Amino acid sequence: MASITTLQIHKKPNGFDTKRFIEEFNNTYESKAGFTEKKTFSPSTLGYGHGKCARYWYIAFSGAEFEDTAGPAAKAAMENGNFVHDRIQSRMSKMAGNYKVIAHEIDTWHEDPPIHGYMDSLVQDIENDLMIPFEIKSAKDEQYSIKRYDLEPSDNHRIQLLTYMKVWGYNQGVFVYENKNDQSLLLINIQMNEENQKLIDYVFDWLRGVYDIYLAETLPNRAFTKTQSACKYCPVKKVCWKDMKNDEGEVEYPAMETSL
Repeated sequence: MASITTLQIHKKPNGFDTKRFIEEFNNTYESKAGFTEKKTFSPSTLGYGHGKCARYWYIAFSGAEFEDTAGPAAKAAMENGNFVHDRIQSRMSKMAGNYKVIAHEIDTWHEDPPIHGYMDSLVQDIENDLMIPFEIKSAKDEQYSIKRYDLEPSDNHRIQLLTYMKVWGYNQGVFVYENKNDQSLLLINIQMNEENQKLIDYVFDWLRGVYDIYLAETLPNRAFTKTQSACKYCPVKKVCWKDMKNDEGEVEYPAMETSL
């Protein structure tokens, strides 16, 4: 079945206007634009794109008009990701052997630095008497193949799960990656070893530094150029580069590192 990006746009002999249909179809995707004032850091945003930029977080905490930078195809992909997420959680809940789901969507808060998010799932390994947090992701075949070979998650995914592990005090976590092409599953274990502990401690220190800058009302410099993807798809790009174009910032603060 053709996707909305590959449909031929022309009028059929019967007068059906395919171009108009596609335009109306695309308009059904809701815009996420509007004034937003963040109160906490979101684990799912850390270590990816604008989530690595202190200036983005400063503007987000201060409150600004957010732009919706995702097109219909990107929003469709996100919806499919949510369907995968819900389906796998539903299947996990049916498991009745050694593994038992304790809860899904665990509401997670941390005060210093301020973090709020929802851990996908918590699973009990009965035989080994372990509680293991899970994060569920989907990946295109080429990305999935790399992960299957390396047995390593994406850097930003690693930071997301390590955040939950640090907040809740778990020493082990599991990623479930589903291949978008054939629905095969890949499970990747990660441990709170010395390397991962060093990474997540750095991330929390970086977040504390960003929040201190915000509380001090000291605008940080831009960490990326306008042509880099972190800026290109940033929801506050207009505020940062147009409304504040002559304001380079008062303090240097580096972009977050995603691996050490």
